[in-house]
Amino acid sequence: MLEEFYRRGGWDTVLLMPGGEREICDAVSQDWFSAAGISVSCSFSQDALRALISDMRRSSRNADIAILVGGRAFGADQELALAVGADATAVDGREAIVQTHRLVGEMRHGSDRRSG
Repeated sequence: MLEEFYRRGGWDTVLLMPGGEREICDAVSQDWFSAAGISVSCSFSQDALRALISDMRRSSRNADIAILVGGRAFGADQELALAVGADATAVDGREAIVQTHRLVGEMRHGSDRRSG
């Protein structure tokens, strides 16, 4: 569903579902991604998600990739998003698009994405 919001917003998207860690890291290492989103709908390990996000950043062809997290596990908890190493979270698809545009815009202008 979130993929459809991005497509309607003019973004090219790739959906990896369920997508294991290796598949995700391979994808970001092979193609240039401005942003990546991870949806978490139930309980999860913060340590495992933090490790995945760290591995994604290390593997990415884009050293400044913006990473958003969302889903029921996050709600709108920006602090939890930052705690796992993401740049932002959003409560719904519309806000995810807004946050992605903001983060990618800041990336292009060289500002600190985590300050907001």
